[in-house]
This record gives sequence, C-alpha cells and structure tokens, in this order.
Amino acid sequence: MTKNEKNEDKIKRKEMRDHLFISYATEDFVLAEWLTLRLTSEGYRVWCDRFKLLGGESYPKDIDKALKERTFRVLALLSRNSIKKDNPVKERTMALNIGKELGIRDFLIPLNVDGLSSTELDWMTGDITYIPFYKSWADGFYRLLKKLKSVNAPCPLKNGRKIVADAYLSSTPLRQESETIYSNCIKVKRIPDKLLHLHFREELSNHEREVLRDRWPFFIKDNHQVFAFTHPPELETLQYDEIENIEWRSHEKIHGIPTDNIIKNLLKKALEVKCLQKGLIRSEVGRIYFPRGLFKNDNLVFKSYTGRKSHFKVVGTRRSPYPFRYHLSPSFKIKKVDNDFIAQISINFYITDLVGLPVDSRKASTRHKALRKTLFNNDFLIRCIGICDYLSNNNMEIVIGENDDQVVFDARLVSLTSPFSIDESRVEKIPIEDLPSFEEDEDFEDESEIEFELESEEGVKNK
Repeated sequence: MTKNEKNEDKIKRKEMRDHLFISYATEDFVLAEWLTLRLTSEGYRVWCDRFKLLGGESYPKDIDKALKERTFRVLALLSRNSIKKDNPVKERTMALNIGKELGIRDFLIPLNVDGLSSTELDWMTGDITYIPFYKSWADGFYRLLKKLKSVNAPCPLKNGRKIVADAYLSSTPLRQESETIYSNCIKVKRIPDKLLHLHFREELSNHEREVLRDRWPFFIKDNHQVFAFTHPPELETLQYDEIENIEWRSHEKIHGIPTDNIIKNLLKKALEVKCLQKGLIRSEVGRIYFPRGLFKNDNLVFKSYTGRKSHFKVVGTRRSPYPFRYHLSPSFKIKKVDNDFIAQISINFYITDLVGLPVDSRKASTRHKALRKTLFNNDFLIRCIGICDYLSNNNMEIVIGENDDQVVFDARLVSLTSPFSIDESRVEKIPIEDLPSFEEDEDFEDESEIEFELESEEGVKNK
C-alpha cells in the first residue's frame, strides 16, 4: 500500500468514527434512553442497546468491532451499579485502550450519575475528569454538549428531532382502547352525624389510653377531654361525662380545632381498630401488621377484581444476606376530595428477626426498601384489594361500630376509566437478574411455590 493509499485509508477510517457509544448498567437505563434521544435530537448518531441505532446505517453487532471501528467517543454512565458490572467495566477498559492506541486522551467521557466520590471510582476512571449528572440532567447535558463541540464530534443528522419523534411514536405502547385504572383509595360511605364531646373525671393513664386506642376511635383534646363518634367501651376505672353532642358538619372548627382534622383522625383510627378486631397486631412503635398463623400457611385468600379467588402471603422470610421475617403492614391516610372523605391505603412491611423480635430501625429500613423493590404495580394492587376484602368479610362494605354510630367504608377501590390503554407486550420489563436478590429461608415455605391465581383480564389493569 502506497503512502497516499495509507493516508486515504486513515481518513476513511476516521470518517467512519461518527457514533457516540453509550455504556451503562441496566439500572441506569432511564438516563441512557433519555440521553440517546436528546443527543439524537441534536444531530448526533448514537449507539445504545435500548435503541440500537437511530438515524444511521447498520451498526456492527460485535461490540468490540463497533468500539474499534465506528465509535468517535464512549459516554460511560458511572454509577454504583456500573462500576461493579462486568459488561460496563469491559467496555470502559476497551475504550481506554483504544484511546491510548489512537492517541485520543478523552476517548472515554465519564458521566457521574449518582454522585460517586473519587474514592468510589475504579482505578481506570479515578483520574479522568467526569461530567456531573447527579445534580441536574439538564446541566449535565449542557456540559456534555460543550465537551462534544470542543472535540469536533461529528453531528451529521439534519433531521434529528424528526427521527426521535418517529422513534417514540413507533415504539409507544399506547392503544386506542379504554382501560380501567385502579387507585389505592376507598371512599367513606357513612360518617355519624354527631360528634360526642366527653370529659373524663380522672386523667387517662398511659395504660388506659393504650387499651382504649385499640378498641375505640377517639381524638384527644387534652388530658381529660376527647371527641368520638361513640361512647367508650366499659372499663371499671373509667368515669366520664358527656359535655355536648355536636352536629359537626355545621362547624368549620370545634373548640378551636379544624373539624376536618378531627374527622380525618377518627376515620383513620376507626380503620386501625377494625384491623385489630380482625386479628392484626400493633407493634411497640404503633405499626399494625399481620401476625404469623392468622391464616393457613399465612396466605390471605380474597376475591380479585375479576371476581375470582386469589391469595398472597402476609408473612414470609428472606435472606439479604441476613435472614429476616416480613409481615404485611397496611397503613391508612384520610384525605378530603371536594366534600368527600377517602382513605388512601399504603402497603408496607413490619420487619423482625426469625424469632419475631423487631430489628433496629436502620436495618429494618434497608430491608424494607429492598423488599419493596421486588414488587410491581400489580403486587401492590392485589394487596390493597385483599386487605379491603378481608376487612369487609368478603362484602362490599367495611363497617366499624353499631347502629346509627357506624362508620362505613366502600370496600371497592376507587377506579377510573382511561380512553387509552397500554399494550403490556410492548413494555420492556427489567430482567429478573437485575432485581435485588432475596432467597427464602430454609425453614420456611418457599413463596415461589405458591401460585398466584390472578388471571389477566383484557382491558383491566393497574397503573
């Protein structure tokens, strides 16, 4: 090959390097996708395995060949996930080697995703100036564009924005079909018209308060006075007088306290009392949870939104890597929408060791967060439905109290109908191997052996 031919070949090879290669860990796919679309809209050709290629010719399937022959710069998303995973590490290593071979010092452009400190970065990228994305994606993108312009990165796409729009519209999973969307809220159907104002002749002791709290919804005004919908249960030491019977709906405030605050508090406590009446337990810190042995195999059987019976575990064990036991722990928050009250259900877990003793708050928080990451929308939905079904005795209403003093909740979750629906087959799921790993403890039944009977019903899903 002559000298001219070598120069022409070198120029040709250089011209072929017109793509930006995005290296990332699966957990950072949202930023990787966002970055791909934004860079494409600016006219850059980008390779990201979430899209393969937008607005360009075919790209080599072999990553080694793609990096060696077609890549102008490698944008490495550095995070606490990507610095440990094999593929991102291999891609960064190859990028550094290619940069040395070509004499391009900044062939690898690191983007700091979650605020890694210099001591957390690996030895390969520890001394490379990175672009911060952890404070603001917008600011990080602005800095990245300045960097790409400073190195004269090829920007060959003249219709980048149209390419992005077409790619988005062609990949959208929306369908022109209606769909039922379930919330995690239930309506309050009935509240007693009158509010009792009671005065205890002796100041309530802590023990009396705890006993009353689990049997009777009441709002404390001070050490002697409370508001409630009903009279308290009979206790030998309890003596009180009824001061007044208040038509609460005609008052914005009662004795200086916003009426809505009193009613919200009483409705929340009414649901908690109902839970305790149905066999749930209150922990030392006040959290209500399902105990072991309340159901056969700790499976709550309920009627799903399709009308068929289904079940899920309310108690289970995990190792992460230390063994612990989790108990389903519902909580309630009362809100007022327009002139109606609703109860919002939250699905949480009470964490103990295998003996049943609570673990310290920091360890409990870590295990709780990791456990919730393994649950998806449908997992939360079926637990909300199951709890309501159980509290209502498989009826349509959750009833607390008796006769005219009853508080009644609708046991059916509030739902809406959307004019659009989502084609689930076109929604890419996070691979199971990328979710937190939890193993069942050997002395407890493997939850994976219990088959969920929730059947899919066309047009009925949760968001």
